Amino acid sequence: MINENAALQTMRRNGWIVAILGILMPYLARLPGIPGHGWGWLSSYFGDNLMAPLFFGAFNAVCWVPVIVGSRLYKRPSSIWYPAVGALASSAVMHATVDLSADAQAALALVVIPFLTLPFSATGWIIGYLVERARSAPPEP
Repeated sequence: MINENAALQTMRRNGWIVAILGILMPYLARLPGIPGHGWGWLSSYFGDNLMAPLFFGAFNAVCWVPVIVGSRLYKRPSSIWYPAVGALASSAVMHATVDLSADAQAALALVVIPFLTLPFSATGWIIGYLVERARSAPPEP
């Protein structure tokens, strides 16, 4: 049996890790593109003033907050990684490939990408739920 207090602490720690990775993921996803595109590839995500990253971060929370909220229904702390991988990996791929200098409307992708990650997060949540359920099922005689 899992110690309830230890499981709760681990779940909270995992939630913080997902939140930090979720906040940093768009910027981390841009790092591999710097050699090919230059520093402008990364700096385009920071904008001209402090409000740009805050605005961007608010929309990006749509990607990782459902992972943390949905994980409250899990009993095992390790199950949070299924929806987290779905949400964060899809976010990383999309942010790594969007070229903001390609078109005047390309910046709309920064608003749309977090919503496009929701199906991947939901798929990961369902997989995590099924894995957790299979682990806690009593063995057949």
